[in-house]
Amino acid sequence: MAVSLLVGGAVVALELLCASKNHPEQVAQIHAATEEFLRRFKPAIQKAQQEAGQMVKSVRPALGEGVVKVRTATQGAMKYAYRKSVDAKGIWEEMRK
Repeated sequence: MAVSLLVGGAVVALELLCASKNHPEQVAQIHAATEEFLRRFKPAIQKAQQEAGQMVKSVRPALGEGVVKVRTATQGAMKYAYRKSVDAKGIWEEMRK
């Protein structure tokens, strides 16, 4: 089973590497389709990148504040848990006496 997967993977890789020599018409069609796709969607992609940049500018301050709140809550929870575990350890030792 593993040998067949290895051989199949090698064949696919070799076919992709040699596609421009073995299938020049199909490769030319793929290049043409890629250029058409980029021509049609390049403005949309640029707009999405600009809007994402604006979103980052507006979200970053709130995100930073949220990280501080999470860190503070986590530290408080760890102090509480540690204190309770120390208290429980003391009670256990008292019970053992």
